[in-house]
Amino acid sequence: MTAALIALLLAAAPETVSYWIAPCQDNGSGCRSGDEVLAEWALQAWERSAGGALALRKVAGEEKARIRIYWAGPRSGLYGEARPILVDGKRGAEVYVRPDLRPLGAEIAEAGRRDPLFRDTVVYLTCLHESGHALGLPHTAGFDDIMYSFQFGGDIPEYFARYRRKLTARDDIRRVSAISPADRSRLLAVLADPGPAKAGQQAEARPTVAVPELVSVNRIWDKAPHNAFTDLAMFRGRFYCVFREGAKHVSPDGALRVITSSDGEQWNAAALLQDPRSDLRDAKLSITPDNRLMLSGAAAYPPPSPVKHQSLAWFSSDGRDWSAPERIGDPNMWLWRVSWHRGKAYSFGYSTGEQRYLRSYLSFDGARFDPLAENVFDKDYPNETSILFRNDDSALCLLRRDSGAATAQLGRSRPPYRAWTWEDLGVRIGGPHMIALPDGRIVAAVRLYDSKPRTSLCWLDPNEVTLKEFLPLPSGGDTSYAGLVWHQGLLWVSYYSSHEEKTAIYLAKVKIPPRKP
Repeated sequence: MTAALIALLLAAAPETVSYWIAPCQDNGSGCRSGDEVLAEWALQAWERSAGGALALRKVAGEEKARIRIYWAGPRSGLYGEARPILVDGKRGAEVYVRPDLRPLGAEIAEAGRRDPLFRDTVVYLTCLHESGHALGLPHTAGFDDIMYSFQFGGDIPEYFARYRRKLTARDDIRRVSAISPADRSRLLAVLADPGPAKAGQQAEARPTVAVPELVSVNRIWDKAPHNAFTDLAMFRGRFYCVFREGAKHVSPDGALRVITSSDGEQWNAAALLQDPRSDLRDAKLSITPDNRLMLSGAAAYPPPSPVKHQSLAWFSSDGRDWSAPERIGDPNMWLWRVSWHRGKAYSFGYSTGEQRYLRSYLSFDGARFDPLAENVFDKDYPNETSILFRNDDSALCLLRRDSGAATAQLGRSRPPYRAWTWEDLGVRIGGPHMIALPDGRIVAAVRLYDSKPRTSLCWLDPNEVTLKEFLPLPSGGDTSYAGLVWHQGLLWVSYYSSHEEKTAIYLAKVKIPPRKP
């Protein structure tokens, strides 16, 4: 931003933006008396930063306000979001802020419980960030910026704590700036050239960022003491989510719960698969060529059973009534996930015996799986896998490892898929799953371990052999095992997490902009 442009802005009439802030109400949002003041301080901070190029005007009713700040409750699935709107032909935004810190993880929530000023810091900075979007500012990758996106990772508790350390009293918030020089430069650039809306033309409401966006996340099931290990499918126009219910992460009472929804919002129980002799675990869903829902998982048997694990499959035409289980694969070979391609089912089984290796399997009906290749990988305890078939009939496999280097592997194969080559991705992962977007890009959902354990969405680039995080989901502690569905232009992600006191099932909706030409 040049000195001449700043001088020009100061000489010009300021951009006047009306705003309205919702009063705190008992909607479960966690809003406290005085939070409206934090939101107002956030808007005033942007006004001061603009140096006279921006004038904010408070109005009594929301209908005429270009910026409208609301306090989001738990059913919204939001922590912070700015949604573009049009008001009298000019660009505006509805800003949603959830003052409850729990969705940000146990560490931040506990810090806010112990220190009210830390809690106010988080609410204020969230208001500042989201109102920045309302003014037209995009996300940045600069950790010093208030417009920094958490999708780029980093020490998120420290992001808030560094500002808290500058405060001695609540009133300091109105004086201590959290807007970086880079934030200010971008604000002045937007005010200098905001597009046709400033000229009074009819501009379309449009998002200000072109990065993947977490639209919402909701807790959809928590009725068992421990709810975990999900998968997700769209079958005959309905969502089906499957997961394990049990007393603990590992317990002898594991059962597989199936729930269903027509819209992804309201969920109902559809079935419960149980075996009194075993702990049923890690269910996965697929759709057979004859249009049945296939559920595969594994039975873990307690000692002194000679078989530790047996993979099983059930079939259903409606998601509610299921066949008796079919034993698939060999004893003590855990067939992790079934993928169908050109009428055939493929799976990798990993040995749960003394020798640790992968064996590939092929089935023509989903009920009988025969070995395709005896040993396709055996270094550093290979186990969980996800297979993705591409339009040219090539196949990719994302593989978890748990000893030695313990880094993920990317496998490649071509028909008949007996021989695989492997490359190291250099990242430790858990619970891998992949999906190809309509534009050909590949999204992987994994658990990451590099700092705080979390469930994250990553770009998998097979040409560069890289796995790069782009969106950490609200998660922590015991978490992972995502299901992925592309539906109505959104990526729907089921997963489980214990970041909100209890291990529960969540459903996230993610908007991913198309690839740039």
